[in-house]
Amino acid sequence: MLAVGLLPGGISLYDTSTWKKVCSLLGHDDYINSLAFSPDSRRLVSGSDDKAIRVWDCSNGELLATMDGHTLTVYSVVFSPCGKKVASTSEDKTVRLWDSVTGEPLFVLEGHKSSVNSVKFTPDGSRLVSCADDKTIRFWDVETGAPGDVWEPGHGPVMCLDISPDGHQLVSGHHDGTLKLWSTASGSPGPDLDGHSNSILRVLFSADGQRIASASFDITVRLWDLSSGVLVSEFISTISPVDISFSPNGQHLASIDTSIFSIAFSPDMNLTAAESGDGDIQLWDLRNGELGPTLEGHTDDVVRLTFSPCGRWIASTSKDETVRLWELENNGQGHVLANMNCGTYGASTINFSPTGLELAAGDVDGAVNIFDTQSRTLLRTTTLEVEAIDALAYSPSGQELAIGANNHLFFWDLQSEEPELKLEVDPSGTGCIVYSPCGRWIACGSYGNTVQICRRHSSGMGAECIVAVVDGFLGRVTDIAWNPVEPLEFVTGSNDRSVRAWRISESNDSDGTAVSVDLIWGSDIGMLGTFGMIIEGVTGLGAVDQKLLLQRDAVDGTLTSEEDKSE
Repeated sequence: MLAVGLLPGGISLYDTSTWKKVCSLLGHDDYINSLAFSPDSRRLVSGSDDKAIRVWDCSNGELLATMDGHTLTVYSVVFSPCGKKVASTSEDKTVRLWDSVTGEPLFVLEGHKSSVNSVKFTPDGSRLVSCADDKTIRFWDVETGAPGDVWEPGHGPVMCLDISPDGHQLVSGHHDGTLKLWSTASGSPGPDLDGHSNSILRVLFSADGQRIASASFDITVRLWDLSSGVLVSEFISTISPVDISFSPNGQHLASIDTSIFSIAFSPDMNLTAAESGDGDIQLWDLRNGELGPTLEGHTDDVVRLTFSPCGRWIASTSKDETVRLWELENNGQGHVLANMNCGTYGASTINFSPTGLELAAGDVDGAVNIFDTQSRTLLRTTTLEVEAIDALAYSPSGQELAIGANNHLFFWDLQSEEPELKLEVDPSGTGCIVYSPCGRWIACGSYGNTVQICRRHSSGMGAECIVAVVDGFLGRVTDIAWNPVEPLEFVTGSNDRSVRAWRISESNDSDGTAVSVDLIWGSDIGMLGTFGMIIEGVTGLGAVDQKLLLQRDAVDGTLTSEEDKSE
């Protein structure tokens, strides 16, 4: 079984034999920082930014216990080898020990002078070992809570640690990128493992105790031989795409990594714009690849930006809590449209109307404001009784605005004063909404790692129902783009690093019209996924590969194996 922590606090459990989702665990209100299975894999413990620790039943997702007591973010949780206890660490400088069944606190272990980053039980369960930003590693007696040895490795804050299966060795990962080996019996240091160029995120012993795996913020994962200290292999990670955009002709797709928050094409395909750090927006000329002007004015990271359909304006929202409108025909001159409560992460959302004459903006207080882009005046406003506005989308006619907030879609007929229709969607919340070009479909990307497809009312207002759900993502769906040329095709971008293209199909059955969504292709999902593909003229295939292709009806029968070639 695999547990995956999601935004903004959900957890998904997957059966690793089928990779099907077993259940979703909902209860945390903020980022999940640590997950650990019990020794029998029947329970899962989770720690979160919401300061809580929760224990879950892995068979049905039931919440078994909640452990409250930490006053700041919980960084690390772990079960004892017997499964009867849970240990946790926190930004509040404490290590805490809990009864894993009742959730009752057993000990509050104090001694660290700053945030405690990680904790492990020794294999016999008699001691706890913790490490912290105070540059120390500390031992604790599990039965009494008494403090034990204190080590000072001397490589800055200690970010993580692990203990070998036999309990004889300990490895610590440090902020300066150093891995340090120790004898747990004598406390004497062994050799350092050098190679990482940034802080160590996680370090683990292999089950046989012969190798160490380390992950770092230098975006590498390294495997080390313990006996020789030699680097065995290195994997260089790629950073997750979080935003995507189709070119207007449907032939090009742009994706970006997490170092850039947003990217957009101009409608004429001559320009692309991307957040370039420190509040600046960088333009590129796609005809020659040259840099265009830089739009300066935001004082913090730009979170969202979009071109108007007419290509005259770019709208942007930032962590500096402003919404700005940039006039491309006037050397990119910028205007502040509004100061809005964008929250810690600049989480306001913006969208142009199809004509480009209106701009809708939502904030974390539940307000939706609509501006006239020519006069830059406020046209209308409404406030919903929700925690925040997560997503906005105009219908193709421009007469309706879909609003994603909490676990609902609200539909605002712009001839009326406020939204009158709503549809319940994924309980984890909606991250993006996009109407299809024909206006018949609405695709909603959720924080719960799904895309929900809604069919619009025949009246043209609101959504009739959710007709299909696309799942299988391992991270939140951050963006959706409909192909402007091919009907019923859309592309998704996700925090699981994947970009995937989908096609909606309709068929008639005894219950009416059935809707299915099929994968056309996908990148960075561990394999290339295709639908309805035929391979012709393949040569040099092994027997197993031939059988797999034939089994999936993916070949035309003209296969040549290695044996055929040798003959």
